[in-house]
Amino acid sequence: MSEPMTPCSTSPTSLSRSNSPAELSELDTALSSPTSIFSSTEESDSSNRATAEKITNELLSLYNKICRLPSLKPCLEVNNLFEQLVGLCVQDVDDEIAKAVTTNSLVQEILPNLRKICSQSESELESHWANFIALCPNPETGMSSPHRFLPNPKKKVETNSPTPANQTLHSFPYHKNYQDLTDLELSAIRDVHPDLNSIKKIAFIGSGPLPLSSLCLLESLNSSPLPFSSSENANHGHRVKITNIDISFSSLSLSEFLCSVLGPLRNAPSMSFLHSDAGNLPPGTLQNMDIVFLAALVGDSQGEKEKLIKKVVEGMRENALLVVGEGTQLGVKWEAVLHPDGDVVNSVFVGRVVKGKARS
Repeated sequence: MSEPMTPCSTSPTSLSRSNSPAELSELDTALSSPTSIFSSTEESDSSNRATAEKITNELLSLYNKICRLPSLKPCLEVNNLFEQLVGLCVQDVDDEIAKAVTTNSLVQEILPNLRKICSQSESELESHWANFIALCPNPETGMSSPHRFLPNPKKKVETNSPTPANQTLHSFPYHKNYQDLTDLELSAIRDVHPDLNSIKKIAFIGSGPLPLSSLCLLESLNSSPLPFSSSENANHGHRVKITNIDISFSSLSLSEFLCSVLGPLRNAPSMSFLHSDAGNLPPGTLQNMDIVFLAALVGDSQGEKEKLIKKVVEGMRENALLVVGEGTQLGVKWEAVLHPDGDVVNSVFVGRVVKGKARS
């Protein structure tokens, strides 16, 4: 059983960050002269320019602090910095401000590594919770912590699931976000493919150590009947199978163990697990899938993500659906796009695979 979290440990870590001390020193220099981050020749409204500079400097400062962390394992300091980062990135600003920030040369320089760091941080958080959920003997006697990112046995859990693991799963701080995102994804899919009961096989690439997206999908799609199915199509025996795919063997093993603990109440027996690189899947893996989901943080850069999407689409059958967080023109006809507001920050793109036809 994990111990309550304290300020971050300074013990050695396997955290991979590409910034050298010299590079961080250069970033320090840039941050010490905040007005220098935008060229004086850039056209911008003075108010928008000031806002863009403020956001850019805050982003660079947070990145600088995160790069100096000894580890990304959940703790008070790590959680606080990433809370600030998320809050900064989801601000509602004018398009001109957003463009000024995202096209800034210093921001462009840190983005690839920042993406890697966010991916690893999410994996660390999910691993921490997956272990806690699977191993906590009882949420009433488990560890407590005042910090909201840490398991809190005093939090009242609203669930019909009687087992401790299922109760604790609902106390994960982002559980509702996953449920809301799943509702959005299914709403977009229904616009493209109204008969959700015909969906039998799904692959989720980049499922991670805590496969909440897959669990939420199963909970919705395996309901009897589906809440958004017509009465004539309602199938009380409907059972969707999901194949969880991840490049990390340790993450996949942990998620498989977690699902074995959760049991049938969360449809966990409908899960299978495949350890593989998304760009080098075993032949035929995706051929019979009705829908393939690609996790938002799969791929360290936009270029790498597009290469992965191309490989994934090549392995899918004609007319199968692909669900991602951003669109490309690589063999997919995009038929539904949602850009949600509020706590759910992920966009939803639903595309249909086309073979040898004009893309749109």
